[in-house]
Order: sequence, then structure tokens, then C-alpha cells
Amino acid sequence: MKPKQKTLRDTQNRPTFSAIPRTSGSMFLMLNRLATERERLCVDEAELLARLEQKRRRISKIDTEIDYYRSQIDLLNRPPVPRVAPVKKLPTIDSIMHGDDEEPENPEPVILEY
Repeated sequence: MKPKQKTLRDTQNRPTFSAIPRTSGSMFLMLNRLATERERLCVDEAELLARLEQKRRRISKIDTEIDYYRSQIDLLNRPPVPRVAPVKKLPTIDSIMHGDDEEPENPEPVILEY
């Protein structure tokens, strides 16, 4: 009777009962498969990280736009700044002729325009 080859499961938790014979060629194939899978996962990770960075930049741009439009809404909802209307009247010809350069005793009140 021929001796049975020792076998090595390729992963501990594989649900199937597949086993790989323990030879140098099979070990090389397993290492090659694992290296290929690792490389593929690294590429996938790099692509995911690049996409995540792209999404973060987009979120930051959207946050900036949200802040801008909120500030615009605040400006629109703010009551207008009151402006002081000038109260001093220009001198008339009569006041120039009679020499009334002095300020009046009771000046007109300041008018606020909205």
C-alpha cells in the first residue's frame, strides 16, 4: 500500500474539507496565491483611501458653502443699520445777510431712517 501524503489545510476556518498536499511546489503555489491576494487587497485599500479622501474634500467644500449661505441668510434677516439723517440746514440768504452764524438754542432732533 502506498503511504498517504501529509496534507495541510490552506486556512484554519475554511468550511470545506479541501486540503493541499505538503510539497514544495504546493507551498510555492500557496505563497503565490496569498501574495496575489495580498497585493489585490492593498490596491483595493489604496483605491478606497483615495475615494475616502475625495469624499472628505467634497464634504469640506459643502460645509464651506453651507456656512456661506447661512451667513447670507443671517445678513438678510438682520434689521437694517439705522442711518443718521443730516439735520443741519444750509444757510439762507437772509441768515447770511443778517449774520446769524450761531447755532440755534433748540436744534432739531436727529431723525433715524430705516
